[in-house]
Amino acid sequence: MEIRLTSTFAIHQSLQVVDTAYHAAGSTAIFAANPFERRFRDIHTISQHLQGRSEHFETVGQYLLGLAPDSLMWL
Repeated sequence: MEIRLTSTFAIHQSLQVVDTAYHAAGSTAIFAANPFERRFRDIHTISQHLQGRSEHFETVGQYLLGLAPDSLMWL
């Protein structure tokens, strides 16, 4: 559960950092040749994968409260 919580949190924090950098870069960030564009796509792709699901926070909370987690993939 610690790994699930930590990795999900790290993904969401990284998403915020990349979004902030992307917006700060302005219009230059939209071009494929710019590294910001690629990083923006990468972190948004990762956040959509199983490990980045926001529901993990709920699952960990259920586990910590001694409840049966709703998710089948909680281990």
